[in-house]
Amino acid sequence: MNIIYLHTHDSGRFLDPAQSPRPLPQVGRLTASAVTFRNAFSAAPTCSPSRSALLTGVSPHVNGMTGLAHRGFRITDYSRHLARVLAGAEMETVLCGVQHVAPHKSEIGYDQVLDGPTDYFTRPDLLPHEWDRENARRVARFLTAPHTRPFFLSFGLLTTHRPYPQPAPAVPERSHRRPPAVVADTPATRYDMERFLTALDVVDEAVGTVLDAIGEAGLWDDTVILLTTDHGPAFPEMKGTLQDGGVGVSLMLHVPGIADDGRVEQALVSQLDLYPTMCELAAVATPQPAEGRSLLPLLRGDAASVRDEVFAETNYHANYEPGRAIRTGRYKLIRRYGQSAPLPANVDDSAPKAVMDEAGYFNIARPDEQLVDLLIDPTERMNFTAEPAYRHVYADLAARLDAWMERTDDPLRLGAVPRPKGSRVNRQDARSAEEPTWE
Repeated sequence: MNIIYLHTHDSGRFLDPAQSPRPLPQVGRLTASAVTFRNAFSAAPTCSPSRSALLTGVSPHVNGMTGLAHRGFRITDYSRHLARVLAGAEMETVLCGVQHVAPHKSEIGYDQVLDGPTDYFTRPDLLPHEWDRENARRVARFLTAPHTRPFFLSFGLLTTHRPYPQPAPAVPERSHRRPPAVVADTPATRYDMERFLTALDVVDEAVGTVLDAIGEAGLWDDTVILLTTDHGPAFPEMKGTLQDGGVGVSLMLHVPGIADDGRVEQALVSQLDLYPTMCELAAVATPQPAEGRSLLPLLRGDAASVRDEVFAETNYHANYEPGRAIRTGRYKLIRRYGQSAPLPANVDDSAPKAVMDEAGYFNIARPDEQLVDLLIDPTERMNFTAEPAYRHVYADLAARLDAWMERTDDPLRLGAVPRPKGSRVNRQDARSAEEPTWE
């Protein structure tokens, strides 16, 4: 089998046509012959940590990527990277577009890089939507060329990362979509949401270009296709938070003969589970330790689920803002360590941020521990920690979270998560990630 890994920046669950307010006909072509996971979660709500977990099979504090690659954080051992592991199975490894798990893409060790040696975060003149379109054409040319061995192709799209493209001038203001429920609904935030949906249009177009090339090359019946994103969209209360809006992700998986019937899967899954799944499909041993569990028993109908809980974490983004969380099908426990109100620099600059900042959002303290009942409180505004009726739920989740932190040797148990030498962060009082950083 060939493996194509399609991934976007900051899209959350909006990639799923059933959950997006914008029609996504090209993604819909994929979901018609794939399994769509409705309860999929990333291991972190920030870019490099999330991606590193998917591509190494272990949590960010285990693989070393506790911050952003372009700020000097890195995976401790790049031999664990999925591309390296699949290369050991004599697969050709190919990268195009976003990688964001190494300060320099050459450190990963792909056989081919279709878009050249420079990374997008070193190119301030880049127009993300045009870059994504050109990269989709590069991927299409690769797919329709002759191949002498199976390949692993990683194609990363940038457009849904801020700043978003402008919507078409013909779109009337009255048709601008309202922002997510956790964001204030104002003309400015509606226009911002319309720009985000315009970015999704570009993603859908690029996916269509790739699917057309797969069909033209006759690869549909021997190619695994994975479409996902790193974490939630860049709105307050979403990206960078341990709420479902931050760690909830779209996930579609096409596996010929196994996951190709357009069904929807409700079982709880983590992106960590993709690592052993891809290794099993490529018939290579999964490097250990590995926290994920292969999804193949679930896809084949041999199991109703593969896990009872998912874990997620925050460490460094623009600022240090550590947190840990456990989520089951109904409940979630979030722990925040030493930081009361949200840090402004950890929220991407935007109209929604400005609106909520003016209203006092960054002055509101949050609890050190928050127990959420997602059936009663799906927007995660309430805290049931002190409720007697939830005492047993809290005790169970707290014990399981403690056990995971101990099992994975989480440095947060002993104090602050160490920052690698040479890495850069903003000052804790910074209002924006665009302010100067320091080592």
